[in-house]
Amino acid sequence: MPVSIIHIADMHLGSTVSAFDAPKNIMRTREIEYTCISALKSACDYDVVLLSGVVFDSPNPPLHIADMFLGAIASCPHTRFFYSCGNHDPYISPVIDYCVQNCPPNLHIFGPEFPESVILPELDVCVHGISFASSHQQTPLLDGLMPCNPSLINLLCVHGELTESGISSYNPISLSALEEAGFDYAALGHVHDCSGIRHFGKLCYAYSGIPEPRGFDECGDKGYLCGTVSKNDVDLSFVPLAKRKYADETIDVSDITDYPTLIEAIGAVVTCKNDIYRITLTGDNKISSVLQSDRLASFCDSFHTTVIDGTHTSLSLEEYADQPTLKGQCARETMKLLRSCDAGDCELYRKACALLFDLFDGRKGSRDD
Repeated sequence: MPVSIIHIADMHLGSTVSAFDAPKNIMRTREIEYTCISALKSACDYDVVLLSGVVFDSPNPPLHIADMFLGAIASCPHTRFFYSCGNHDPYISPVIDYCVQNCPPNLHIFGPEFPESVILPELDVCVHGISFASSHQQTPLLDGLMPCNPSLINLLCVHGELTESGISSYNPISLSALEEAGFDYAALGHVHDCSGIRHFGKLCYAYSGIPEPRGFDECGDKGYLCGTVSKNDVDLSFVPLAKRKYADETIDVSDITDYPTLIEAIGAVVTCKNDIYRITLTGDNKISSVLQSDRLASFCDSFHTTVIDGTHTSLSLEEYADQPTLKGQCARETMKLLRSCDAGDCELYRKACALLFDLFDGRKGSRDD
């Protein structure tokens, strides 16, 4: 018979958000907690939950966070939870001490000394796992794996980094070693993008990714994996959980000549009012010497949008250099600076010159506003 499982990792409970204003920071922090705890409470209809590390963002989060976690597990007394500690929440830490002392009977926290195997005879399942002892783990934790019992469904729950080189600061894991040991499914944690179900010989494995994103290095859908595992089949599906997504977009403004058109182009990208956007403007700027990023962001209907001016100015200095005017003098001095400056400063000087041109024209920094 297949066993029903949830595979969830990298919840980072206790992490705080500081990218927005104070009310939104608090809201986002609470959303992350709510999503993760709700996912645990929804596990009552499953046989096994595999927590593949970094349940907690730090070794010593506020105790109410640990109480929320333990309470969610206790609310599903017929589901077996297995927890392999990772690099943020190693086994030798105050929060794990607290969890061990207050552990519900349906939670097993793997130790750090050697891979453990817990047989669930009523399910014909064996769950294997091991925990980080500290924040870095250069020696493979799974060295010395014993062959699995082929008559059981063998599940591995572990945090670490896949590499056949054996080199990593975060528990190097060899797929060939996992296949040789005879695991049916390896539930991995550490990578924040869901890998989907992958195969290596007879081994099935996956990173479930992170349930809630916390920055622009975690764009796209986030959630966990759930479904069934049997001796000959792994049928797991990705379940999106995140309240909000992060989206990192780029807009080339080279063919845009005014603010209304630019606002329309940004609006075409910012399509979900619940999400968080970073819009980088690139290309040849024909709109304004200094694009008003905060103003552009204010037109967006989203939880938060940041607009970054990464354009270069289209101002032609040569066109003005021969004129006996302030603009001509400014153009000539800027051209001298450009001949002697570092490449990284060139655009800064060109934008400064364009801004001065705007001031000479009485436009206060905007040539077409």
